[in-house]
Amino acid sequence: MKLSFLIITVSVITVFGFSCGHSNQKAMPLSLDNGSKWTANTETTTGINSMIRLLDEFAGTDDMQAYKILMTNLSEQYQLIFKKCTMKGEAHNQLHNYLLPMKDLFNGLESNDLKVRKENLKKLKAYLLSYPDYFQ
Repeated sequence: MKLSFLIITVSVITVFGFSCGHSNQKAMPLSLDNGSKWTANTETTTGINSMIRLLDEFAGTDDMQAYKILMTNLSEQYQLIFKKCTMKGEAHNQLHNYLLPMKDLFNGLESNDLKVRKENLKKLKAYLLSYPDYFQ
């Protein structure tokens, strides 16, 4: 399980670093565009919506294997967002500020503690649902 997390993490970092040119960027606090939402590219919004759908379809379960499959599917969508990144300027920076904190929530889905997994699942869903607060 640790190996799968390592592979996913390395893949995300690689995709992130090469597709957007920010290999060591740290997330900063999110902000709006002078009180307005940032315009996101269609692929980003589609990826976020796909992750929300995956969480909606995930049957609350105690099956650790089901969480592993969910994590794989979420990671694929996350990586696609970075791969299809076409945003520029401050909107691009704010998108990265939004996306980077999700890595910690993904880590919680890999926990050996089912309670931690379930808590991170709730946190991740709430976080994804905040996307329209910042992006259109």
